[in-house]
Amino acid sequence: MFFTYRKVFWTCLVMTVFFYVPFYLLGWNTDVWTRFSRIQEWAAQGFPWKEQLMMGQNYPYGHEMHWTRPLDIIGYVFAWPFIPNYGIKHSLEIMSYYVPLLTLLLGVVGFLYALRGYLTPKMIFISFWLFFWGIGYVWGQSTVGYYDHHVFHFTILMWVVAFVARSFLKQHKSSLMIAAGALTALGSWITAEFFINSYIVLVPFIFYWLFYNRSLKPAIIYSASYTLFLLAAMSFDHPIAGFWTLDFYRVSLFHVLLGAFNTAALLVLSGMFRVFKSTLLRRLIYAVLIASIYGVVLLNVFGDILLVPMADPIVYHVWTKKVSEMEPLYKSSAVFSEGFIIFIIGLIALIVSLVARLHKNAPVLLLSSVGLLFYLPIYVCHVRVGISVNVFMILVASLCFNMVFFPREKSDGETFLFLLLYGLFIGGIVRGGMIVDRLNNIGMNLYREEFKQNPNLDIPKWLKNRLIEEQEAQKNENIPPKPYNEGDPWVFSCDISDDVIDIIKKDNKNGGVFVDIFDSPKMLWMTEKPLLTGPYHTNVDGFKALFHIMFDRGRFKTAKRIIKERNLTQIYIKNPLCSSYIMYDEETKKLKEGVDDTFYVTLWNNKKVPNWLKLEYHNKRTGEKIYRVK
Repeated sequence: MFFTYRKVFWTCLVMTVFFYVPFYLLGWNTDVWTRFSRIQEWAAQGFPWKEQLMMGQNYPYGHEMHWTRPLDIIGYVFAWPFIPNYGIKHSLEIMSYYVPLLTLLLGVVGFLYALRGYLTPKMIFISFWLFFWGIGYVWGQSTVGYYDHHVFHFTILMWVVAFVARSFLKQHKSSLMIAAGALTALGSWITAEFFINSYIVLVPFIFYWLFYNRSLKPAIIYSASYTLFLLAAMSFDHPIAGFWTLDFYRVSLFHVLLGAFNTAALLVLSGMFRVFKSTLLRRLIYAVLIASIYGVVLLNVFGDILLVPMADPIVYHVWTKKVSEMEPLYKSSAVFSEGFIIFIIGLIALIVSLVARLHKNAPVLLLSSVGLLFYLPIYVCHVRVGISVNVFMILVASLCFNMVFFPREKSDGETFLFLLLYGLFIGGIVRGGMIVDRLNNIGMNLYREEFKQNPNLDIPKWLKNRLIEEQEAQKNENIPPKPYNEGDPWVFSCDISDDVIDIIKKDNKNGGVFVDIFDSPKMLWMTEKPLLTGPYHTNVDGFKALFHIMFDRGRFKTAKRIIKERNLTQIYIKNPLCSSYIMYDEETKKLKEGVDDTFYVTLWNNKKVPNWLKLEYHNKRTGEKIYRVK
């Protein structure tokens, strides 16, 4: 059926659309609402090129967001055709529903283009089926309605790999390696976390030099061009605090210096003529020595950035500890277990491939295991970086490089077995847990239906208790929440009601609104009223102010002072159990001890409310309240 590359390309694109659209309708969330608001602010200010503080958060001082101007430009450009008829707000929402799909399609084309010339059309289609339809992990990066910098990670990486692959087909054409470096720089400019993906490209070249004594020149060209293009991007769009600011979350001199470090290390590795021409053992010893020096220097120079500096004490204890991606790997047992398992799999693959080095599949295992072993140190430094890179992207890039370095187009049978093995390899690592959960849910659904018909069903006690809890929760889901001190179960909606949105939106007084962290993005987008904070790691000042207000006690002098300083005119309160990261105890499903007399809970109970506040709105069904600051 598939005899030409053109047929394969169009078939894969059609499959992507039909598989993607019905099953990945996410809608908007905190990240998306904030990006919408950021683009709207930028447009209202006349599209300045220079980076600016986002004034809708950390009111009235503004907040420096951790993504940069290119993401604003891309979002506005794709919303622009709809603006004359629908206005900027609805146009940005429309944009978020089709840009992720276009980005995913572009990434699929990059994947197919990378393998063209290395595989027959039939094998390219099979590889697509295994990795995009069978495993499907990448779909979650580009869900419908989710306009975020993460949707660009996969697409940019696939095209970087494609440029490298084309360079190999054309005898290491330098212009294509330069293009790969420039595209990686663009990815880092859009979202600084992407800089780690440059190592995914460099690792195979180092492996190729180490085990096959091949030149590092293409890697040097790639790394140098990446560094120079990123430096050029910084000259246009440096951090607000200045060009010399070292920052992890947005492109900065930190990333440029890392690129320079990489280039220098590659030059040293390739520059030693005797080592380059020597035995594998000598090259291995020399590479380990250079890597050790490189690591020590990096940790000494950038340790406070790589290892996640401690935030303000109150922010760290109340917020950072509740967000696993904000902590180093060793602080999170669950994440550590995942990273450790990946590391062990990589180590086993490395040992097996070294023992069977003469076997034709040994290079495949070697190259993949190097990527996996590299993944754990990334995760140790910063969980968020590990999430941004993710194992799937490392392994798919490794697959492409395996095909590039060790072409298999001469034997469809051998290539099919290789792809199947690789698919199982990736599926076991990336999708194994999800598949188990899915099978578990299928079994649970069967038990649920039988339990509804026969409550005396003979099933394990823990399962029966769980099904009973689910039934009780379902019965109570429409019951208005009671005051927290009556042991209210968490069965109510924590979303903001439309009435609250309308009241705050219509308020014509200049000033900000006090809103809890995870409600802030939606409130900002729906009402266009400036707020104190939102769930963004760098907004430490906003976090501090919000927590000092929420947890103030006594006569609430601190809360009053901050509210006046920040010119907050309205305070939105809802059931404190919704503030799970602060007051909610996951085990008891109740508020934690010792928060009864805090400012936030006091306003929720409407008891001992200070005389400088007036209750402006109270929704008795949801318990939501809006207080006016006199």
